[in-house]
Amino acid sequence: MDNVQLNIPQSSGAIIATDEISSVQHQLVKLEYGVDGAATMVSTSNPLPVTDADAEASLVSILAKLSADPSTETTLAALLAKIIAAPSTEAKQDTIITAIGTTNAKDFATQTTLALIKAKTDNLDVALSTRAVTGLTDAELRATPVPISGTVTATPSGTQNVDVTANTIGLSTGTKQDAQTALLTTIDGDTSNISTKIDTIAGAVAGTEMQVDVLTMPSVTVTATNLDIRDLVFASDKVDASGTVLGAGTNNIGDVDIITMPNVVIGSGTVTAVTSITNTVNTKEVRSATPSQSSPSVTNASTSILASNSNRLGATIFNEGAAISYTKLGGTASITSYTVQIASGGYYECPFGYTGAIDGITSSGTAQLRVTELTT
Repeated sequence: MDNVQLNIPQSSGAIIATDEISSVQHQLVKLEYGVDGAATMVSTSNPLPVTDADAEASLVSILAKLSADPSTETTLAALLAKIIAAPSTEAKQDTIITAIGTTNAKDFATQTTLALIKAKTDNLDVALSTRAVTGLTDAELRATPVPISGTVTATPSGTQNVDVTANTIGLSTGTKQDAQTALLTTIDGDTSNISTKIDTIAGAVAGTEMQVDVLTMPSVTVTATNLDIRDLVFASDKVDASGTVLGAGTNNIGDVDIITMPNVVIGSGTVTAVTSITNTVNTKEVRSATPSQSSPSVTNASTSILASNSNRLGATIFNEGAAISYTKLGGTASITSYTVQIASGGYYECPFGYTGAIDGITSSGTAQLRVTELTT
């Protein structure tokens, strides 16, 4: 609710103008000004006087600059010269047109006009400076041909002719270049394969001899009964009817590594395996250098400690838990079906060579095991 009626001095006092904002009354007051004993209400015909020290300083500066040439027409001519030299594109054209209209509508004999001229001239100088930095836009370059300097790179397509002195050279198209590249790639691959094969041959040659691996041997029929298969040294060796090994003679091709030995027929029998060795042969058991650890927790239900592993050479088990582990070489351990009891702090080595499963169980509680399995 706007406007409030005062209750002073009686219940029906004067009504004052107010504006209610958020349930609060704000009094409306008209502005007046004047010296002591006078009051002039502010209106269009009586504006509120304001003193702008900066504006006065600007006018003084402008008048000082124009003191050398007070002619208004000369000042306008200089302004028009700047306007003509300015680019006639983009939003700056609208700024210039507005400046001309404002300047034309003013009285050039007043200080206000001079202030406007200075402001428009300063704006024009800024616009010209900006254009010098940013250069022309793509639309401006397309609208009017503009001379350029520097290097221009062209991207031709198809076959282009390049004049070199008195000769003409035809350039290959992109398709021809792709075909040439593919051919060079093939040649490079073939060269690499040839190099690999040469390296292989070079690795098989030692001095004047070449190593030859005989992958299969033909069957040899012998009528003698006293032939020792170890007497056959070379692939070209022959055996006579009495079982004597004949030398290779001029057919010697050097050492031959026999990777596989086929069946050898002697008389009416066939040698399929060597059953005895007359010489001394050194042997050594297979040893492990590959341990792997695990930590199974064995409870009162049968628990897997190690799964079956054909590569196992041995295993050790240490119980760091509080309960006894009933450990079984095999599956599904119980407190009545087990191999060994491993007490708390106990240690066990399973038989080396056993590769089957190992399970464990407790009567109650948990046995925390530390298991190490040794494999090939």
